[in-house]
Amino acid sequence: MNPVKKYILAITCLIFTLIGCTPNGPSTVSFESLSSQDATTFWNGDSSRSEHYIVDNLAWDQEKAEAQIDQFICQNKVSDPSVYHTYAIYILRKTKMTNLETIAEYHRNFHTHSMANDLLFKYLWTGLNSNRLRFEGQSIKSSIPFDCDNISSL
Repeated sequence: MNPVKKYILAITCLIFTLIGCTPNGPSTVSFESLSSQDATTFWNGDSSRSEHYIVDNLAWDQEKAEAQIDQFICQNKVSDPSVYHTYAIYILRKTKMTNLETIAEYHRNFHTHSMANDLLFKYLWTGLNSNRLRFEGQSIKSSIPFDCDNISSL
């Protein structure tokens, strides 16, 4: 076989292999609790609570990724967020700087790096209202009302 044809065939096989492997992304999404950053605070009779999770292996498709996270939030939030003045769950992407080991070792970098660069979503309950805020960097990309009653399982 002609060397050029071998090269073209090899490149074609590689392209088809890569295309076949990447559209759906990793198969199993995982969440890790970053409980070292969780907090419950009390001020003037009101209480606020925050929880933090690191997510890995999200679907490539934005809509599917949001559905995976929404379902996780609904299964893991406190049963009655309205007991808090504010209740928030933060979802961060797992990166070299945002993972349990690095944050444990360099805990000061959590707010300066992780919350600034790797924050994906903030789910916020204030009284009876709840919203999902999607971040890109430090900017809010979207904010929509959020209700676990409207979330279907994947």
